[in-house]
Amino acid sequence: MSTDRVEALTRRVLRAVRRGNSRSRGHRHGALKELLLGVLEEKTSRRHALVMLNRLERTFVDWNEVRISSLYEIAHTMDGSARALQWAERVREVLRRVFDTTNDLTLETLAGLSHDKAKKMIREFAALPDHEREDAGRRPAPKRADSSAERPAPNRKEKG
Repeated sequence: MSTDRVEALTRRVLRAVRRGNSRSRGHRHGALKELLLGVLEEKTSRRHALVMLNRLERTFVDWNEVRISSLYEIAHTMDGSARALQWAERVREVLRRVFDTTNDLTLETLAGLSHDKAKKMIREFAALPDHEREDAGRRPAPKRADSSAERPAPNRKEKG
């Protein structure tokens, strides 16, 4: 996630935390939903991310139930597309990180932190799983030999 996106996401999440997850005065989303929207927006449009999260909210009792559900159940609820399993994995991973860090799913912990500490925590919550990172699984390019002397000789049979 780029620095600008993390900064924008931090502002949106902290704004939601400060208003206390209320939906008054035209504010529609709680802090956790803003975090999940920001994470899903990396891979899809905000509108599509919002549709998927609304489906989860209608189907599951709360975000904790989503956190402990199977990936296939989450994916089926979110979207029937081929990418739904990836999105489900991201949502569940973020929920697990938030819960493991704060022991709840409210993000109220962020309210007492400085902006920089909150941004660092949000970046940690939104981090990609290791197997999804761009550089994961990539091997360094093989070094090119500069001279033919370093290359192995071709395997030729000698005539005898």
